Amino acid sequence: MRRVTLLVVAAIGLVACGGTTTPTTGGAYKAAWIYVGSAADAGWTKAHDDARLYVAQQLGSDVKTTFKENVPEGPQVTQVIDGRVADGN
Repeated sequence: MRRVTLLVVAAIGLVACGGTTTPTTGGAYKAAWIYVGSAADAGWTKAHDDARLYVAQQLGSDVKTTFKENVPEGPQVTQVIDGRVADGN
């Protein structure tokens, strides 16, 4: 739950600091999921990935989802988040 809260706070901070909530290229929204474990672990990470797939199914071509799994807690999380933001997520 702490990780989810961190990601939500990071997204709110991005928008508050001048980020955008609409695609700047006129294309699909890009949304990234970052997992501490494997998407196939049959636990919380699997549930989060199921939600990612549900979003993709419901929104179709209006969204492009990506994910990064097995990201350990610590400084590497910030690097991964920064990379996903730089990629337009």
